[in-house]
Formats: sequence, structure tokens, C-alpha cells
Amino acid sequence: MKRFLTYFGLTVFLTGNIFATQFDIGVSELDMKKSYLSDVEYIVVSGRVKNYGSQTINSYKIHYQINNGEVFDLNVSGTMLIQNAERAFMHPEPVEPIIGRHTIKVWTSLPNGQEDENPANDAITFVFDVYDADTYIPRTILVESFTSSSCAPCVGGNENLKARLMENTGSYALIKYQMNWPGNGDPYFTAEATVRRNYYGVNSVPWAQIEGSKWGGSTYNVTQTFLTDFQAEEASMHLNVDFYVEGQTLYSITKIVSPVDITNTNLRLYLAIVEKTTYLNETTNGEKEFAQVMKKFMPDANAIVLRDIKANTPHIILQQWEFKGNYRLPLNALSPINHNIEHSVENFGNLSIVAWVQHNQDRSVKQATNGVSKDNFTVEFTCVNGELGTISASIDENPVFSGDYVNVGDKIVFTANPKEGYQVKEWRLNGALFQAGNANSIEITANNFTVVSVEFQEMTNIEKQTVSGIVIYPNPVENQLGIGNYELGIVNVAIFDVYGRNVVGAYGIRPSAASTIVIDVSHLASGVYFVEIETVKGEKVVKKMIKK
Repeated sequence: MKRFLTYFGLTVFLTGNIFATQFDIGVSELDMKKSYLSDVEYIVVSGRVKNYGSQTINSYKIHYQINNGEVFDLNVSGTMLIQNAERAFMHPEPVEPIIGRHTIKVWTSLPNGQEDENPANDAITFVFDVYDADTYIPRTILVESFTSSSCAPCVGGNENLKARLMENTGSYALIKYQMNWPGNGDPYFTAEATVRRNYYGVNSVPWAQIEGSKWGGSTYNVTQTFLTDFQAEEASMHLNVDFYVEGQTLYSITKIVSPVDITNTNLRLYLAIVEKTTYLNETTNGEKEFAQVMKKFMPDANAIVLRDIKANTPHIILQQWEFKGNYRLPLNALSPINHNIEHSVENFGNLSIVAWVQHNQDRSVKQATNGVSKDNFTVEFTCVNGELGTISASIDENPVFSGDYVNVGDKIVFTANPKEGYQVKEWRLNGALFQAGNANSIEITANNFTVVSVEFQEMTNIEKQTVSGIVIYPNPVENQLGIGNYELGIVNVAIFDVYGRNVVGAYGIRPSAASTIVIDVSHLASGVYFVEIETVKGEKVVKKMIKK
């Protein structure tokens, strides 16, 4: 719109918004999340509208559209929206939570039935995701703070960071690296902190890197808004760390479950031991307590390369670190702790772990977590190639499930149930070979964290021919199970439930030319069982049995 004034005989042309428009309303804010789960009943479109014009607005329309589809309208009347006033709205037509990424456009029109004089401020466009509630992996964001007790501005930066994290309703993992500047630096400085500083190219404090390469800047500039935005993104894997401290040694077990195969060796697992609160720092900028202070990486700041992780199969990593020698508080960063002979841990009961998986090239963080302290120990067990069979465990014939806690000294029996045509190749305990060969069960004594895996392999043609003549029938069975011998000479039969408990047998059966052996299974509950059959030649075959 072009207008003019006559001033001392001089005509002046005015353009733009020198004069306020009369009828001008627009959406000023949307109150929607960046992500939703598919199990919500509906998604509400809500926000605020604002009167940008000079005339009081009594009626207007609000519209929204998803992915350029159908337009939904809302007529608003009987209101009194004066100049620059805002009013909340909630559209009565909800959005269906369809899995995927969606773009929503929300806009206003017809203030007081008039054409809006400034359409440029009418609309807000917003992108949101709907995730499958059954497979969604929530994200824990990683916050790496670079600070120093010799840095006066770090006080306010640390306070702002703390306040923003306290406002945040999602999960986060915080770690602080004490730096060797300004001046002589922080007494808790370590060489591994310099590795992380160089990794990001940090050259000032206070500084924070959030979600690796996603955001870097002064801790004064951290806002709750972008913390929430980062957490709205689905993580690419599950990450859990349990740990316990015995004396001056910390033991950890990390479990990674990825929905896809991981073959990219650019992924690294970082395990950082932190002291949750320290109090003895004498180099002071006014702060007396320092939270989440990094003490040591396991095994070091170069992290652990992740490779050959199979989809939906728990990948277990065991680590430990012994803090050697006695406590020393360095005067400053000029004489840092030598981990080979000393430590700076004030309270071993106050240790924890911050863990994360990060891409080594683009520095993106795939998932992070805070370690969980445990008083007893977990037992984890899995099949390396789970599509070829199953594994079960028991203690005193009571079932044990992967992830359960057990006591030191417990005798745990693990039973493998390979599919027909396959047999056990090897057993591994805590990553090391425990037993090679085709034994279908092993017994171990629980000691600290216990991680057992079994790997199956296909039988050779000779092995298949040897046992292929053995059949069980009827299957499903109700009372009497028949086992076809066919002169192979069956000497033992045992039946196990899905927990690996021996429920029938082992039967000592003499070699016989009889064509069939009959076993009473009428007392067994309905369900799935495994029948282990051994011949006079020492060959074994496992058949799956269904009990009616």
C-alpha cells in the first residue's frame, strides 16, 4: 500500500507498514510436539492467534491442512481481540496419528469477515513425526560440558546449564570435562579430557556439545527448547549399562540392541566413569561443588569399535577399570593425575558411568545412557544365530530369563535347542570360548556378570543321515509318545521344557532292535517341549514336541 503526506509543501511517499493495517490476524504460535507415538488416540491442533491490525476483531476463521490434503475449518465468533492481543485456540477436528513424517499448515482468514490485509503473517508450517509405539526407541540426549574451576564465567554457564536440564522433562546424560585453562586450569583435568576437546575443536569455556555435532556453543546459550527438540527424535538403538564397584575397581556390562545389522566400524562405544559430585576442588571460581566430573574412560578415550552386531540380538560388552594407588588432589592442571599410580576419586560409592554410541566421522550420537548401579549380578544369554535355535537357563530347575539377577556362586544350567538339521558349534562365557563341540547343555558358576552365548552350525551330511531315521509321533501328542528306533540303537531319551528343565528322563534304555519306544507324557502340561535322543554311537538329535 502506498500513501503520501504533504510536509512544508513537500510531498513524501510512504510505503510498507508505516501505517498499521486494520484487519490483520495470524497464527503466532503452535502448541504441538515434534513427535508422537502411534498409540495416542488423537493429536490436537492448538496454539495462539494474534491481532496484528488496528481494529478489534470479533470473528475469524482458523484452518489446518496435513500434507496438502483436506482442509479443516474452524469458525470463531463472539470474541473481542484488540490490537496486539493474543488468544489460545484448540481446533475441534483432531489429527489421526498415522505413522510417518507429516507437515501441518495452520492459518487464519477473514478477520471480521474482511480480507486479511497482510497474508504474510497468517500461517505457520510445522513438521512432526508419528512413531510406531511398538518399536519406538526413546532417546537419551548426550550433553558434554567443558568447564574449569579457574574460569570465572563458568559459574554462570554451569548454573544456566543446570537450570535448563532441570526444566527438561526428558532423559539426558551429562558429563563434564575439567579443562587445563584459563591460567593453570582445573585440578581434575586429565589428558583424556583434551582428547574430547580436540575431537570437537573446543577453544573456549564454558562450552557444551549437545548430541555430538548437533549443537556446540556457550553454556549460557543452552535453551530448554532445543533440548526438547533433540529428545523428540527417535534413537537408532537401545543402550543399557549396569555397573558395580568393588574396592577401587568398577565393573560394567553394556548391552546394545539394534533394530538393524551394524557393520559400519565408524561406530564407537564410549564408557566414561564420572564422579557424581566432587567437593574438594581448591582452585575456585566461586563454585564448591562440581557434578558429573569425568574421571576415566574405559578402556581409554579412543572408545570401543562396534562391529558385526546382528539386528535385534543383544550385543554384550564387559569392561572394568581399577583405580590404582592412593587419592591425590593436584594443585592445578600442571600436575595431572597419573592413572598408573594414583587416582582423584573422592568417594568410590559416588561413581557412575555415562555411555554413548557415536559415529567417528560425522560425530552424530546414536544413543546415550546413564549407568545403573547394581548390588547383585545379571545373567545374559543369547544365540549368536538365533534363527537356528533357542537357548534357555535354569537354577535348581527354576527358569532364569536373560537379564535376571543372580547371586555369586549360583549354579546355572544353560540348554541349547537347535532346529532339526543343526547342532551346537560352541559356547562362550563372557566373550571367551567356554566349550567347543555339540554339547546341548553346560553348567557354569555365576561370578560377577555372567554372559553366555551359543552358536549353532549345520550338521554334516553324515550326521544328518545318522539321525535322520529317528522320528517322534504323534506330534502333537496327548498321552503316549512313540519314538521310531529303526535299529539305530537308542540308549537315552530325555525331554526338556522351554526353560531347559529335564521333565522326563533321562531314560536308560538298552540297545534294542525294536522299531518303537513308547514314553508316557500324559502328566506333562500343554506346551512346547524338546526331546533329546541319543544313540549307541553317541549321536544326539533334538526333536520339538507339542503336548496337547
